[in-house]
Amino acid sequence: MSYGFTSGFAKDLEDMIALKATFGFSEATYLDRAKDFDRHCSSGHPDADRVTEPIVISWLKAGMSKADGTVHRKAAFARAFGRYQRSTGKDAYVISEMFTAGKSIFVPYIFSDDELKGLFHEIDLYEKAGRELEAALLSTCFRLTYTCGLRPNEGRLLKRSEVDLGSGEVRIVNTKWHKSRSIVMSEDMRAVVRSYAAMRDASFPENGYFFPRPDGSPYTAA
Repeated sequence: MSYGFTSGFAKDLEDMIALKATFGFSEATYLDRAKDFDRHCSSGHPDADRVTEPIVISWLKAGMSKADGTVHRKAAFARAFGRYQRSTGKDAYVISEMFTAGKSIFVPYIFSDDELKGLFHEIDLYEKAGRELEAALLSTCFRLTYTCGLRPNEGRLLKRSEVDLGSGEVRIVNTKWHKSRSIVMSEDMRAVVRSYAAMRDASFPENGYFFPRPDGSPYTAA
């Protein structure tokens, strides 16, 4: 596929994006920055076909007036492209990881066993007259999200077609960084999910979402 690149890096940029796509990444993850890099090199480094430190630094400086996140993303792209060129045998410059790291560090909170028991106990207490399916949905959705390590939006937006009740495979499609992945539930989790799915199918036989709201739409973040 041709993306309209015009610099001396055109072929390598196209080949890297194609390679990333075969690994499950979306071309959109790289395409905008690839086009920006290509434009920069076409005008400022028309004869270059190998990533060098001056090229990378000049490209990063061109975005210094923008948000820090933009510069970090450009640096991450430059590092990935430099590594790709090296893998093809070119003596390309690979920018240090220091330039691709964000300024803040996220420290996750790890629940204790007692906290987990308390959390799921409260979730399982949910009851409303005539809303047995919703109670089962909440109990199942939170457990699936936790045991499979899903992001909150990945659990609530899960599609029926992405859950294989036979194999226990959960397919997460086009999520963060436009990447997809597969996760296999434990046997205990699969039993819980199959029990819930039988209730859901009776109420929403044609609905495409695995965890639909009472009106059939997916749950919102709120």
